[in-house]
Amino acid sequence: AQTGQRAPEARPNLTVSRHWEEILSAQMRPALERAFRPYLRTVNWFSPGAKPIRTVTLQESVAVPLEAARAFLTIWQVDYAGTDTEWYAVPLAFAVGDEAARLRHDEPQRVVAEVTITGFEQPGVLYDALGMHEFDTALLEIIAQRRRLKGMGGNVVAWRGPLLRGVPGTEAIGLESAPLKTRQRHTSVRFDERLVLKLFRRLHWGINPELELGRFLTEQSFPYAPPLAGALEYHRTDGERLALAAVHGWVPKAESGWEYTLQALDRYYERVLSLPAGDNKSPPADKPLIQLVREAFPAEVPELIGTYLESARLLGLRTGELHLALAADGKNPEFAPEPFTTYYQRSLYQTMRNTARHSLQKLRDELPRLPAETQPPARRLLELEPQLLKHFQSLLPLRVSAARIRCHGDYGLGQVLHTGKDFIIVDFEGHPTQSVSERRIKRLVLRDVAGMLCSFYYAADMALTRQIAMGRLAADERHAFAPWTERWRLWVSVAFLKGYFDTLGHSPLLPAADAELQALLDIYLLQRMVAELGNHLVMEQALVKPACEGILQLLQHDTAP
Repeated sequence: AQTGQRAPEARPNLTVSRHWEEILSAQMRPALERAFRPYLRTVNWFSPGAKPIRTVTLQESVAVPLEAARAFLTIWQVDYAGTDTEWYAVPLAFAVGDEAARLRHDEPQRVVAEVTITGFEQPGVLYDALGMHEFDTALLEIIAQRRRLKGMGGNVVAWRGPLLRGVPGTEAIGLESAPLKTRQRHTSVRFDERLVLKLFRRLHWGINPELELGRFLTEQSFPYAPPLAGALEYHRTDGERLALAAVHGWVPKAESGWEYTLQALDRYYERVLSLPAGDNKSPPADKPLIQLVREAFPAEVPELIGTYLESARLLGLRTGELHLALAADGKNPEFAPEPFTTYYQRSLYQTMRNTARHSLQKLRDELPRLPAETQPPARRLLELEPQLLKHFQSLLPLRVSAARIRCHGDYGLGQVLHTGKDFIIVDFEGHPTQSVSERRIKRLVLRDVAGMLCSFYYAADMALTRQIAMGRLAADERHAFAPWTERWRLWVSVAFLKGYFDTLGHSPLLPAADAELQALLDIYLLQRMVAELGNHLVMEQALVKPACEGILQLLQHDTAP
């Protein structure tokens, strides 16, 4: 989940003598960097959390030719107190007159600074160019024509796949561009019903998994991920690279899997609220999750959950097909399955413990500032820290028989699209808090599975919050209504796992024994919830309470989804 757009502050004024491009000169760079710092604080793709910014530095500006002017792809380095450094991409352009007035009034979040050119009465604005049709089209043409743009310390290099070979010039075929609203921390532009261009905002040095997995799946003609049509990278003179943008085939008539699920939950809660008082025809099942997957659904469950039960099963099926596709090339060293070694097992255990300690320390630090209703589960979780850390020790004695492969890496309802009849899997770049080398590690497929089960958990909680906000349920009834939320989570998780396990069958990607499978799923669920808690403390504290409650449930009932 992502917070809304922050209100822009009054923009600083930069003065140049002859032309706006002087802003990017060495002489003006300190003033631009001072102006850029408050701008960053207002955009929703930048989230430093509690880390104090030390410096903001313009590292590169690459000219992008437009019809009658130029824009610039700029790369920024943000240094924090301590050793943390992040990199960001911002395309910059200049506007005056009516267009500048429109940006100030309609899209102030895109304005970086006011610009006064000496001798001109009317000031203009320096602004984020993505979303300007001429710039969007220029980027697509650069990729389609495999052009190379020279910068100060490297080059912007384009790669083109088969889908773009028939697009020699997008202006010639009249593709119209339109910005897309997403919940992700990148910016996307749609070109008619054909293509979508994604500009990565936060950049990571190395081979971007979005491009790597996208090319692999496209070459395999995997039907449930958009084909990768092209990409734009920055290649530094020392050989290091940054992925700047990706172009994919457009998925028509699709909506976010997250939004589709929330709508299904709205209908579920409406059905529950219409039941006669005291109706409790679907008691929660007190069995391990894997055991429930092996059994038939109780007769009343399909009627209670509705059509989303089949949607969850289908999503599990498509997830299984993704993992089989990613494991299909045994000769490619980047994708060939590898064994779950003892060395990897101990490394995974240490990573899980370190993640848990880090998240709980964040929780301890933020505890005095958390809302009153969040503090009881947060305090209880902190009391159970020894039990939580001990839980991860159950990984060590397991003799894990499953193979590791390249996975999605940041899987959940926000990373799938629902077309009305099916699911398409998107956003393969991995978790933004991890380095590129971490994202490219081969892992058990249960990591992705646990990510989707946790996403069901948060969706059910958020949909219940929406019911309260709409006045359909009183806030003080939330606790009494919780069993219905748990039923939805349980049976939707079971349906997803049924589809997933039916697809993989006896694949070496899964443990052969159900006991081992259940133990690993428990561990990965707990690890995902604990990691999400740390992220929510920085990004969106409204989700801290359900995260704490979810972890407490897992500690209380080891097999609860």
